Amino acid sequence: SLHDSSGGEFGVRLVWQSGQSPDAKELEVINHLLPVMMTVLEVKMLKRRFGLVLATYAGERPARRILDGQIKRGDVEHIYAAMMMCDLRGFTERAIRLSSEELVTSLNDYFDIVIPEILREGGEVLKFMGDGILAIFPSHNTPETNKEACECALRVAGNIHTVMEDHSPSTGENTTMDAVIALHFGDVAFGNIGAGGRQDFTVIGRDVNLVSRIEPLCKQLNEETLMSEEFAIHTDTMAEELGTFSLKGFKRARRIFRPV
Repeated sequence: SLHDSSGGEFGVRLVWQSGQSPDAKELEVINHLLPVMMTVLEVKMLKRRFGLVLATYAGERPARRILDGQIKRGDVEHIYAAMMMCDLRGFTERAIRLSSEELVTSLNDYFDIVIPEILREGGEVLKFMGDGILAIFPSHNTPETNKEACECALRVAGNIHTVMEDHSPSTGENTTMDAVIALHFGDVAFGNIGAGGRQDFTVIGRDVNLVSRIEPLCKQLNEETLMSEEFAIHTDTMAEELGTFSLKGFKRARRIFRPV
């Protein structure tokens, strides 16, 4: 086995077709090649580790784009997807009541519930906004994939609520966690924006704004999960229409549904 500069270990296996052990001359050739091999393998190992770290902090999709060299400001990719906006209910009250350390622990408890559920169903976490999480479930914009994406998002929403009901906060609080979730289907504009030496991959567009406007309705209507009409029509799940609501920034009022 060989070791890279950071202490990581990786193996090299050489197989002789003859099935015999290498002779002295072959071993001499191997010894001459080992430094070159180690340099090549170390570069590959460092690139792999860099990709893993980048994906952890930036997300899978931004990491792939960065590694592929798609870092020009203004580059935009349009993605059809089911969108999920998940928010921790009562976060402001928690922020006032808990110490900074307890608040961070509480947030990590919440993320430990929500994020694995999203990833398990093939979703992608695009943004953290305080206690808010924006995730997408990509589609190829066909009836079959649109339905699959929305069903996955709806299943995740249900799983999150179920897990939270049985979760005991590690901060020792007597209150359980509760989340509100908004679901919408549409077109996400995913791109690289910023200025100077500071840029970021983010999502923008009308549909992103729409799902962010539906989320406050959950608290207003005291509902756990709400869906837009565009989302509801892509699922087989029974949905109850709650009415037509005006959303900030949108001229046309929107029909809002809840799963039943």
